[in-house]
Amino acid sequence: MFKKSFYAVVFAALAIAWTVGGTGCTSAPLAAARTHVLQQTSDKFPDKSRIDAVIFDMDGTLLDSLSAWEHASANYLRTRGIEMPAEMEKRLENMSLLEGAEYIKNAFNLPESPEDLQVAVVAPVRARYMTSIPAKPGAEQVLKYLQAQGIKIAVATAADTELARGAFSCTGLLPYFNFMIDCNEVGVGKRSPAIYEEALKRLGTTKERTLVVEDALYALQTAKKAGFLTAGIADAHYDEAYERQVKQTGDYFFTSFTDSLK
Repeated sequence: MFKKSFYAVVFAALAIAWTVGGTGCTSAPLAAARTHVLQQTSDKFPDKSRIDAVIFDMDGTLLDSLSAWEHASANYLRTRGIEMPAEMEKRLENMSLLEGAEYIKNAFNLPESPEDLQVAVVAPVRARYMTSIPAKPGAEQVLKYLQAQGIKIAVATAADTELARGAFSCTGLLPYFNFMIDCNEVGVGKRSPAIYEEALKRLGTTKERTLVVEDALYALQTAKKAGFLTAGIADAHYDEAYERQVKQTGDYFFTSFTDSLK
């Protein structure tokens, strides 16, 4: 596994292999154009005067989990004498869970079902994910900040919600959320706004006062095009190009949750 999109493909396999239980864990625009962009975004987390609800992504946003999945699929294929071409990483980036699983299966003519393939790929990662994946720095402080103001909090993840529940139990973040929803429930990935629209229905808020927080640029673009407020959060792959693109597209950009509260 390389980047976030396909992490979701194999991550959902845990739903097949694992029943949630207690385990220990740690909790180049022109200069003038860039100046205009910076005036349109904020690096401070909004408060109740601006928002009524927040929809958070999970991996790379609330959880510092991306490194756990790097090269997972390539490593698995290597045990079978198959080398994954580097360009496959890029193709997998924007795929939904089902699309990614089927892509790997078809690309290498593997006999397993997508579900069985997911289980095999995720097996070496499972223990690490459930026992040592931490929350992003400042994540709990932001959740406390929102909860104290009566702002509703939801999670919209490409991973299975049962798995999310287990991971958030380990990190101690589970009590903060009103509910969690995953892409399987809406039948499509985050290139479609369906998961955000369904979360909005459950929240009972308006798009103009509902903030979507993601680390994946394509997901932020999806939410923004659909009419939501959006905030990008830096992940392990953060660079200036990503920051510039987020600021061109969205409303907020946070280098960290900790800094967003200063």
